[in-house]
Amino acid sequence: SQVEAAGHEWKVKGIFWHQGEADSNAKAENYEANFRRLIARLRNDWGGELPIVAGKIRPLTDGARKVNEALQAVADDEPKLAVVEVDDLPAETPANVHFNTAGCLELGRRLAKAFFELSGDSESKP
Repeated sequence: SQVEAAGHEWKVKGIFWHQGEADSNAKAENYEANFRRLIARLRNDWGGELPIVAGKIRPLTDGARKVNEALQAVADDEPKLAVVEVDDLPAETPANVHFNTAGCLELGRRLAKAFFELSGDSESKP
């Protein structure tokens, strides 16, 4: 509403999702169902064919691997939804869940590339 009040037009062209590790613990068992509900809600609110790109999380625990499997399972069923791999991205330390600066930048590039492939949107390419 603030953007519109300032006289600007806007349109949601896609959504980027990167799950934090908090849900890779006790909530991992329910992650797929929860993510499916989230996707349905986003598409209901913003458009049925809205491109959505999700980044996997570092597979350091069984729960993290379950979250990644759930992300992939939803992407396999949902049109215009892609997930990007993160296994090879550099982190602060080998055991740390957080990417370092280079890892964050590469994640951003992967998310953007997947978005452009899903959307076919050449107008927004940098």
